[in-house]
Amino acid sequence: MLNSFTEDVYISTVKEDAPVGAIVGKVHADDRDAGVNRKILYALLSVTSSANEEVNDQFGIDVSSGILSLLRPLDRELVSHYNLTLQVRSAKWEIT
Repeated sequence: MLNSFTEDVYISTVKEDAPVGAIVGKVHADDRDAGVNRKILYALLSVTSSANEEVNDQFGIDVSSGILSLLRPLDRELVSHYNLTLQVRSAKWEIT
């Protein structure tokens, strides 16, 4: 079965003085498989700033929970917003 996010778009507001490591959001996806095949993994594919620049070291995602966290301090004067591109996939395709 196909994995899909439960929302098409997620919007999160983060204060400029949020500390590094702060949770800034959480995404969720459904996997309609059963049993061990139901486990899904999240990936952060890219982060684009309001200046349309790639800034892939600003945020991180927990691959198991979908929790997004801040990896570097924010500066509203330099970047007003970010667009994150995420992916969800079935863990059954992972090779360990």
